[in-house]
Parts: sequence; structure tokens; C-alpha cells
Amino acid sequence: MLNPGISVTSVVSAAVEDADDSPDTLAVAFAYALSTDASVAGRIAMAPTGGGDFVGELGPFDYGTVPSGGGILTIHVTVVDPTGVEATSDAVPVTLSSCEPAG
Repeated sequence: MLNPGISVTSVVSAAVEDADDSPDTLAVAFAYALSTDASVAGRIAMAPTGGGDFVGELGPFDYGTVPSGGGILTIHVTVVDPTGVEATSDAVPVTLSSCEPAG
């Protein structure tokens, strides 16, 4: 079990290809939403790491934000090119483990 004082983050990564634009000209971000609580949602910019790969950090969430029984986060990546053309990936479900206070 995790201690409520420990912050946990996860890295979200994506490989992006655009036939017309170089990766450094693209705006890439991921959005997330918790299936059991619509208030646990957001959008996070992703940084290029080279070769069309991008990363972003999810979390940490405040203790108690995610139900103690865990849940499912849905994540999708959106890419916008310099002309405003946008593409969004299919949703990827991520299972969050149960978390109970240590004690």
C-alpha cells in the first residue's frame, strides 16, 4: 500500500507522424478523464523528445481524488499542426489500482 504522503506520477508517451510537418512544429497534448468522477479530468501538453516521440507527465493526484477502489482513466492524444489541422488518437483505458491509507 502507498502512503498518502507519497506522490506518484506516470509518463504518457506517443509516437507522432506528420507527412507534411516536422515534429517540432506540432502541438501535442493528452487529455484524461476518470470514468467514475467527471471532475478528475484535464489536458496536459507533451514535450518532444526527438524523432517524433512526445512525453507528458500525469499526476500526482491529491490523495482522495481517485476513489480508494481505483478506477479507469481514459487517455487520448491530440496533435495540431501549424495550419490548425487536428488529429486525435483512439481512447486508451488505463486501470488505476486500489489505494488504501497505510495504517
